[in-house]
Amino acid sequence: MEIGESTIETAQREIREETGLEIGTLSLFDVYSGAEFFNEYPNGDQVFSVSVVYFTHDVHGDLKPDGQEGLELGYFSLEDLPLKLTPQARTIVESFWRKNGIA
Repeated sequence: MEIGESTIETAQREIREETGLEIGTLSLFDVYSGAEFFNEYPNGDQVFSVSVVYFTHDVHGDLKPDGQEGLELGYFSLEDLPLKLTPQARTIVESFWRKNGIA
């Protein structure tokens, strides 16, 4: 998040920078934090992250990985997501499934 940005502006900018996609209207899904969102990076930095998660149907453009945050991008149905997700991403996806009657 940049100084002065809203969480929506941050999400739109990060998506654009990391995927090449432009997103419009966002709807808040949930906010995640707590012990399960602790992460220690390879350089030794430790963080307890707060993740503000949105969803949208307003996506335009072509997927283009930035080569730093991601090397490969793709679209997947909720039932066919890759098995290798971070524990934090798995928590969010499983919450989405429960709230939408998928699992």
